[in-house]
Amino acid sequence: MTTYIYSAKNNAFFPVDYLDDYSHWDLSDAVEVSDGVAMEFMGGAPIGKVRAAGVDGHPCWTDKPPALPLSDDELASLARQYRDAFIVATDNMMVSDYSIDDIPLTSTQRTELTVTRAAYRSWPTLAGWPLIELPVIGESDKSRWLLIEAVNNGYVVPEWPPEFR
Repeated sequence: MTTYIYSAKNNAFFPVDYLDDYSHWDLSDAVEVSDGVAMEFMGGAPIGKVRAAGVDGHPCWTDKPPALPLSDDELASLARQYRDAFIVATDNMMVSDYSIDDIPLTSTQRTELTVTRAAYRSWPTLAGWPLIELPVIGESDKSRWLLIEAVNNGYVVPEWPPEFR
């Protein structure tokens, strides 16, 4: 017995046992789909793809449409969010007794942290901002600790600047 139907109009799956809950939806185009198809297309899409309705009314993967270009204000806002995310992720590292594996930061590490945070804070004042690279975190292998700690504290390294500009 089929447990799901798929509506191309809605690009959505509906469990057959709960169709009464969707009585206000237009499901006139719905087709039965196997559980395997439903699970595949209700799960995560392959990289660069999105779920769409195929010409036969069944779900299919199609290329993800290109992102719309951001306005200058949206781009600046996004850039500030990335900058702020690094500063927030490293805020607790500024505490004088911050340690990594119970070893306090060295004076060299503390200096690198301070200099890198200052570079992030001043990044919006540089010529060409926001369409310039983010400040580099941990340029040498010896200083990768800062990037690792920032990521461990929730920082997600963005791809910047965006390619579509």
